[in-house]
Amino acid sequence: MVLACLFSLATGVVGATPAHAVPTAWTDRVQPSSAAGQQACADFVFIGVRGSGESPGYGPTVTRVRDGLASRWTKGTVRQLWLEYPASDPHTLANVPMQSLLLDQPMPTTEYFTSAETGAKNLATVLADSANRCPAERTILAGYSQGAQVITSALDAVPQAPSRLAAAILIGNPSHYPGQSVRELSGSASQNAIGLGAMLALLREQARRGGETNRDQAVRNLIQTTINLYEGKIDTAAIRAAMVGQQAEIPPGAYQATYSVCQSGDLVCDAGPSMAQVMLQNTTLDSEISRTRPIHSGYTPQVLEATLAQASVAIAELPPLAVPAPSSSASAPDDGRHPNGQEPTPVRTTTVDRQWGLVGVAVGSALPLLVVAYLMGHRRGRGRKMSDVTESSAEESAEVADPTPK
Repeated sequence: MVLACLFSLATGVVGATPAHAVPTAWTDRVQPSSAAGQQACADFVFIGVRGSGESPGYGPTVTRVRDGLASRWTKGTVRQLWLEYPASDPHTLANVPMQSLLLDQPMPTTEYFTSAETGAKNLATVLADSANRCPAERTILAGYSQGAQVITSALDAVPQAPSRLAAAILIGNPSHYPGQSVRELSGSASQNAIGLGAMLALLREQARRGGETNRDQAVRNLIQTTINLYEGKIDTAAIRAAMVGQQAEIPPGAYQATYSVCQSGDLVCDAGPSMAQVMLQNTTLDSEISRTRPIHSGYTPQVLEATLAQASVAIAELPPLAVPAPSSSASAPDDGRHPNGQEPTPVRTTTVDRQWGLVGVAVGSALPLLVVAYLMGHRRGRGRKMSDVTESSAEESAEVADPTPK
């Protein structure tokens, strides 16, 4: 499960009533999220969520975001928080069979998923504290890798978050997918880029398409969906539905202030090219992880430049936040459409339940092996190309009767 080293998330707890002086703009006093309740309110609160394997604090990538915004800052005071979290090792997912993570209903409980769920809930708690305790305060969020995924779920979970959002900058987000309610000004990934979390959420949903309960049929559904993704047949409505079901859909009301940065070939947010090569058996997943790691860790100030510049301008133009913040504004989209012309999904006022997207940590590394092993175990030799996989899938579908009631 070497892929696990690419991911993370964060948690935090808020506390009591503030007793400190109002902070100066971008003070150097960066506090853990557990100290949020002791901080004085400001014009803005900046919350950073680091990536996997990075030391407590912001981590280098989120620090670049903070520094880039601070160097352009012309607007009010900012208090700073980094999100605390248990950071359970993603390798703990290896304790559960991969087939169970992908196919079992409900998904088995794991140490890592519990950690992820806690992190998303705690970020939502910090956002709620800002809204309730500091009604005139706007929010700036920055997350890298799994930190971006945590922010995605928190924006989904907190109804008032979009109306208070000054900027959310998501870097290398596993939950990235075509048609997502984000602005993409930086990064070289194409509009069809789909992250591991979104891709695997789709696979899990499609495995049980139509209420399938037979595992053979579920695996055949998995194979067909994987082939469709390889062939570029992106069903954005199905992907969005899967993400909505997993409470990982950014509300359309947050679109104007939400920025996503994904580099082409970053296995975490642009999984398609690498996974296709693994499926074709032209390479191994470990090789792709090693090859793409510099891309995933290479979100330099130059890569982030356009996003940070535009976000800074947009923040500087924001009017004062109304007090109290209108409760209905969370559901009002800014222009009603995504950048690529697709209708956004209506905002939902749900709470965080289980972070499906994190299954990409473990299942992403084993899924191709599951599919190939399933096919290769049926009277065929190794080393076939994707056309052979398609043919084998069709043949086996004819061999095994579909038990689903019609």
